[in-house]
Amino acid sequence: MQSSGSDINRLCECGICYEGLQDAHICSQCSNPFCHKCIAQWLDQHHDCPVCRKHLSKQKLVKARIYEQVLEYAEVATKGTNCTKHRCQELSLFCWTCMECACVTCLFSKTHAKHKEQVVLFECASKKLKTRVSNELGWIIRRDQEIDQAIGLHGDNVMKLSAEKNRIFANIQQVLDAVKGQFDKECAKQQDKINLLEADKKSNSELRGTAEEWIKSEKRYGQLPKIAAGLKLGRFNSTLTKPKPVEKVKPNLKNDLIPELIQFTQPIDGREISQIFKVDGGFEFKVQISHDGVTFYKVALTIEKGIGGVYLVSLGSNPLEPIKFVLRQASPLGRVHPGTDAAPSVTVKVQLAKTYAEKCVQLQRYVHQLESGVYELSESLRFQ
Repeated sequence: MQSSGSDINRLCECGICYEGLQDAHICSQCSNPFCHKCIAQWLDQHHDCPVCRKHLSKQKLVKARIYEQVLEYAEVATKGTNCTKHRCQELSLFCWTCMECACVTCLFSKTHAKHKEQVVLFECASKKLKTRVSNELGWIIRRDQEIDQAIGLHGDNVMKLSAEKNRIFANIQQVLDAVKGQFDKECAKQQDKINLLEADKKSNSELRGTAEEWIKSEKRYGQLPKIAAGLKLGRFNSTLTKPKPVEKVKPNLKNDLIPELIQFTQPIDGREISQIFKVDGGFEFKVQISHDGVTFYKVALTIEKGIGGVYLVSLGSNPLEPIKFVLRQASPLGRVHPGTDAAPSVTVKVQLAKTYAEKCVQLQRYVHQLESGVYELSESLRFQ
């Protein structure tokens, strides 16, 4: 005779909590099964079996693996449609408070004892659940589309940053090639001077050897013609043969290799102005002009792209003064008066670097910033 699901469920119930057995242990006297946690808590306060009332201790409990095997077999046989707590009971109810499926046995357990009115047949809850899931699915689809759009935007940013990085690298390489060419040219000039001096030294050494040899031996008259010729040419005259002092070599780069002042000129037409100026090397500056009283204007400068630091800046005809800039933070330059010109304007001058070496360092730091931006975007895409 085949056992029904309810019979198996009653067989596999704990004698204390009356729910599905968890880590089943049986009494060594009556063989009634209990959850190990339930019987352990019972024996902490009592010294007998809760069913047969015979003396019982934790040491006399026997683990019963057979009950777990029966429940596992029943769960496989029902293809996972049964209750996880009462594995032989079919899920037929839904609790709106706990938002979970339940069986008939669950309805009378302490889990749902305080809100039984919220437990309904699964068929009744199915329509509402489908509507809710449909709404959530629509949101998920929209979110998926938003993520795809964000990935596309970040991908465009990565491409733009990579292109900017390559352009800056090319600029740096051009600067280095120009400086290298100047040094190579100067080195070639010095090498030509070395060659001339070495030829002069060779001739001088030969004459010296001839003179020393003739002085040591007066009987050898064969060297006399060379000595006479040297005397005639004045090569033994110290005032005539004194060599010119060797000049110290100083790298002399052309003026066009020293970065010039960057100048921004912004017309004033009575309105507040915020204008972006792009310069070589990837830097972008924003000049902001706003009213300060009736006739004066305040001028501020912001480095939108590039690197922060101390730069020499002048406003109008004022001399260059060092000002510390923080990236994307406006730094006030002062006030100006437009005067009586027909087309008044404000001129701002910025000295980014005094030498090409400083410019190379600035560009390299800017490239590192771009690479960091590319890395951060890549990481954000990886975790989305």
